[in-house]
Amino acid sequence: MFVAVAIDRNNQTLPIAFDLAVENNLSCTWFLMRLRETLRQDKEISFITKMDNVVSSCTEHVFSDSYHEYTSKSVFKYMRTIGVSDITLQPLFWMISNS
Repeated sequence: MFVAVAIDRNNQTLPIAFDLAVENNLSCTWFLMRLRETLRQDKEISFITKMDNVVSSCTEHVFSDSYHEYTSKSVFKYMRTIGVSDITLQPLFWMISNS
């Protein structure tokens, strides 16, 4: 499932678009191309995704001029896979992520 949301001035999320599809390059690119057609080009757009090759590569391809970053949770999971699992670093990571 692909979901696009916006954040308004009151910090509330507003759904913009969604698509029920298999997560592959073709369906992801199709969704992002339709989203690009719908959004105004004069607005800054930011993407926050999971650390996923399909979504990340499609986002960087279709919205190459936009800001793209990963969720804190996926960064934390990645840190654990590369061996950063020190128990003292976990609270520091989440404090920094929440700030």
